[in-house]
Formats: sequence, structure tokens, C-alpha cells
Amino acid sequence: MTVTDTLTLPGQLHRVLDQVRIAEDVTAATVGHREIEADNARDLQRLLSAALYDVLHAGMDAEPGSLPFHIRSPEFEGRLAGAVPHRSTHASAVVCAAPGAEGDSVLLLRDGVRVWTARDKVLTPGPMAEGQQVLVSAAAARPALSPGFFLVDGSQPVLRRGPVLRVYVHLTDPDRAVEAWRVALRLLEDRQAHYRAKVLSSGRLYPRRDALVVYLRDGSWDLAGVLAESLDGLPGLGDGVSLFARPLAKGIAAAWEPSDRRTGMQGLSFGQHRAGVLAHALIDHAKGSGPLPEKIAEGFAEAQIALGDLASNTDSPQGVI
Repeated sequence: MTVTDTLTLPGQLHRVLDQVRIAEDVTAATVGHREIEADNARDLQRLLSAALYDVLHAGMDAEPGSLPFHIRSPEFEGRLAGAVPHRSTHASAVVCAAPGAEGDSVLLLRDGVRVWTARDKVLTPGPMAEGQQVLVSAAAARPALSPGFFLVDGSQPVLRRGPVLRVYVHLTDPDRAVEAWRVALRLLEDRQAHYRAKVLSSGRLYPRRDALVVYLRDGSWDLAGVLAESLDGLPGLGDGVSLFARPLAKGIAAAWEPSDRRTGMQGLSFGQHRAGVLAHALIDHAKGSGPLPEKIAEGFAEAQIALGDLASNTDSPQGVI
């Protein structure tokens, strides 16, 4: 069946749903040109979520599993590292255990990973206690933290929490991606932005609509438009953007990090979150549990997604993108 029949939904959702077809027995579906099959509706929902992410968000043509996402390319990573304009960052960490008086290192928890850190890298003065939050000097580049990506933290410390604005850049090939990466990081550092950025770290993973992602913290949100202007027209920039995000320029879009705090939904990326919520609503409707507009409205309300704007949450700052 065509899922957009007689819907009263915003235009952005129509553009998404126009590419989805679900079989009457709820064991098969298509998203764009990708066909998926499952033994039951529950399994189909999982596969549909992945297909919505791959096809409509990331713009991936490759079939699932055809490219192992943990692949790394030392030569290409070296080129990406050479484009990073800074070498260190200030990061927040938590002391796992109070260090002894004679010890020259301390065990810290940073981004969910325990790491032994030299004491002279801890910038917070005074003795340290278990559970204490401290500021440390750390390497800016973290090439293995996010599978498939080369990740860099900005040189400025992130002192304020709050909503994170993602900027997505569609890059078509690795050679030209290095220059886009260089331009983006240089602009962010020149503006002393509070940010994190990552770029696909293997040439085999290109092209993607989220090949380069910048995470802007409060105080740097206004740089989304500046970043789009700086990258606009660069060689290697793709045409399309995620259908879930807000277009800023050709091949560049923005979206707010999800604010869904439900069990199982925290920690999902923006694309995974939107795809999962939509897949749940689509399968519920296909099983006959209610009209699609109602199922989407219910799902969006529970997930704190703005019904008229997939790129925003119900509590997202207004007027930024």
C-alpha cells in the first residue's frame, strides 16, 4: 500500500513517506529503491528503521553489510589528521579513584571510557577525589572513537551543556573531503567555537549525506549558517541532504540532537532516532492500529519531535535554523 494516501501531514513528512511502501501482510517494504523482507511485523520494523536511516537520512546506496563500518585506512586518516589545525583540547572527565601521593597517573572516565591519564594533564588544581569532575588536556584527534569516522574535539573547553545542533555535509569522494574538512575546522577554530566534528575515515564509505558532521554547542549555534556559506560551492559537495534535517545550502543541512529521554532511546543519533520513531508509527498503522497521521502524532509527542519540523524537538531553541 501507499502510506501517504489521504494524509493531513506537513510537506516534509510527505516527502519522506512518499518513498515508503509496506506490503498488506506487513512482511515486506520498500524505501526508495531498497527492498526489505521479514518473517513478521516486528522484524520488519527493525529492518524498516535501518532502511529509513540508510536511504532517506544518509543517502547510502550500498546494501546493508556490504561495507564493514569498522574499516580503517591509515593513509587516509593521516591526511585527515594533517588537516586538523590544532593538536589538543580541554575535556571534562571524572576521577575513578583517588590517586596515591606517589602516583604519576590517575584513572579517569571520559566519554564513557576509563583511561589512565598523566597527572600533569589534569588542569583542575588541588588534590583529586573519587567522583570529582576535572578538566584535562587531551589530544584533539580521536580517530577510533566513532566507528567509520575520524573525530576531533575543538580546542575550546565545552563548559555549558544544553541542546546540540548538528550540521551535516554531503561529501561525494574522499580526496575532496580532506579540503572540506580543513575548511570547516579552520573556520571553527578561528571563531573559537565550542564543537566536535567527525568525517568519514575510509574512502570506501563515500558518498554520504552525513560524511562530515559538526556538533555545535550553546554559544556557537550561529556558526551553522556561517559554516554552510564557507563550504557552499566547494568541489566534492553533494546535492542532496537528509530528508529528516533542515536544508541550509546545497548538500548541507542542520538538525537538533534528540531530547528523547525514554529508556532505549537515549544515545541514538539524530538519524537513528527519527528513523526508529517513523518505523514504529508506520508499522503500527500497517497493522491496523489507527490512521497514520494519528500514529505519527502520537509517536512524535512521545519522542519530543516537533510535528511540523523533523529537524527539531518540541523543546528546541527557536529561530536558530
